Amino acid sequence: MGRSDPVIFQKYLSLIGDRDLGDCCHLGASSKNTFINSLNTKSDKFYDLSLDNWNINDSHWNIPDSSFDSIVCTRVAYFCKDVDNFFKECHRILRPGGFIFVDWAIGDHWRFEDFKIGWVKNDEQEWCYNEDNFLWSCVWHDSFSSHPEYLNFSKFVTNFGYTRWKCGDDPVKQAIFKEVPVVYNLESNFSNFTFAVDMMCLWPESPQLYIIVFGSRIQ
Repeated sequence: MGRSDPVIFQKYLSLIGDRDLGDCCHLGASSKNTFINSLNTKSDKFYDLSLDNWNINDSHWNIPDSSFDSIVCTRVAYFCKDVDNFFKECHRILRPGGFIFVDWAIGDHWRFEDFKIGWVKNDEQEWCYNEDNFLWSCVWHDSFSSHPEYLNFSKFVTNFGYTRWKCGDDPVKQAIFKEVPVVYNLESNFSNFTFAVDMMCLWPESPQLYIIVFGSRIQ
């Protein structure tokens, strides 16, 4: 279990509440954890690269249309290189009115030169926001700039003297758009989903921002 799991999982559960998820599709989760065990579902189906049955960057997932009442996708969406296709595939495999829950996480890795994250590939730690990127994407909406948790994240980052992008009123937003390879505007999918967004900022000494997107497939 990661350091943030106990805290962020409680946040997830508070947002989902007692919602009946029906037939639930877990993307990027190869097995149950404390969060998934707490969900109210009729049945679970797991898709994950480790199970060799799903890849977030496939243009067409090997999942039939209208298969599920809900999709829960945590700790994996930031590996996505084409976020628009990700949402299109989610829309396709959900039933009308189906529920989607997905999160993106941002760390302030751009403050450091040659930062590597904890994931290991071929016995080497993976680069973060660099050549041969491992963390690929994030989502954005202009309302983020006024969210209290985003403001906390911005404060934590700037407390370290981060000034790489000085121009404008929101240097952290500028950093996200400059450093993250793919930044997807959620407004692009307002015709397919009714989205709500919440956030959670953790660790003043090593800031992370979790952007949590949830809503329903428009019929």
